[in-house]
Amino acid sequence: MKQQKYNFKDLTLAYFQKKSKLYRAGGYKYATPLKRNLRDYQNHFFAFLMDVNICLLPVYIWVLEFLLIMCGLIPPHFFDLLFYLMFALLFVSSVLLLAFFTARTNGQSFGYAIMDLKLVRRNKKEAMPINLILRQALGFGLPLMILGFFFQVPGVILWWVINGIVVLITPNQQTLFDLIFGLVPVNEPDQEIRFETKAEPTLVKEELVVTPIDLHIRSNYSDDGYYDVEELFKQAKENRLEVISITDHNCARANAAAVRFSSLYNIQYIPGVEVDAQYKRMRVRILGYYIDWTNEVFEVLEQNSLKREKDLSMERVEKFE
Repeated sequence: MKQQKYNFKDLTLAYFQKKSKLYRAGGYKYATPLKRNLRDYQNHFFAFLMDVNICLLPVYIWVLEFLLIMCGLIPPHFFDLLFYLMFALLFVSSVLLLAFFTARTNGQSFGYAIMDLKLVRRNKKEAMPINLILRQALGFGLPLMILGFFFQVPGVILWWVINGIVVLITPNQQTLFDLIFGLVPVNEPDQEIRFETKAEPTLVKEELVVTPIDLHIRSNYSDDGYYDVEELFKQAKENRLEVISITDHNCARANAAAVRFSSLYNIQYIPGVEVDAQYKRMRVRILGYYIDWTNEVFEVLEQNSLKREKDLSMERVEKFE
């Protein structure tokens, strides 16, 4: 039997469909809303820059054509025609293409897909396509065109600055139109999707590999944790995990509750912790397992960590002032 070949479009569509299917099947429970920390700000900003550059491709092409006109390689009377052609293509790329791509991928723009971000509802479940289309068209594409046409570059920059301020002051880095349509950007959960081609008619095989062990879980005792200890055991039970360990940053408190829930949910538990340290001026993190979480050294560790964070916060306030 002749082996069927899939083009790039088919594979891309299958990839996003499988990601969406896994997300709806329970992956949304592990998605984490963006927080006000440096890593999430960087990822969000890079995703925004990628979207901007893709949407502005017609403008870049028009600038090249303008230079060719200035060099005499293209007749000057083509200037108006090329300008309106560029404006039409800008409408297609920034209003139509970005909006419908985001809806087709169930919440991922070009930049969001690369940075593993996703636009979802406040309960972390997937948003309605119409909300995604309106969010991108009204909050990104149309302001880019309208403000760019009437106020040129300063108008567009002012709009992005306003949205940037809204992103900075909202808890989950939401833009103005995220708030209007009830959307929240989240970090996608880790999902392993593989494609294998075979000679049978159904040639694309995707699967999510889940091991029954997870030894690097953080609870809400960590600043980047989201769930309490019992909720973590509930989710571990739902996902048929057999062995888990909660390794919070410089804190061993979760182990006290985890030991009790271990027998209740019939899941083997390994007491753990994650210690922040420095080695040759490099920041490193040390994972500890089978620890004696009742040892007073962990209480001292937590107190020192809290004191260090407080001192750093005071330094930032002083520098800001």
